[in-house]
Amino acid sequence: MLHVPQTTISRWEQGHVALDVIQVFELEQALGLEAGTILVAAGLTTGTRKVRDVGTAILSDPNIDAPLRRDLHTLYEHYVRYSRPVRR
Repeated sequence: MLHVPQTTISRWEQGHVALDVIQVFELEQALGLEAGTILVAAGLTTGTRKVRDVGTAILSDPNIDAPLRRDLHTLYEHYVRYSRPVRR
């Protein structure tokens, strides 16, 4: 859905490369989420709207087959983990 090679997705999942803002926006669109939902859920920005649980949305989407759903959920978990600001 994002038109990126599997190697890129693998790098995202492993935390070697971060998604850029455009890719995050495209991922939100592919998952049917409002723009900014992932950034708010990852704690990178604040939102005034209630953010629906992105992980749950991924796992419960009937329009995504099970293997892709699992991969997207893993990708999202890694994105959240590796996109947190570094504390000094």
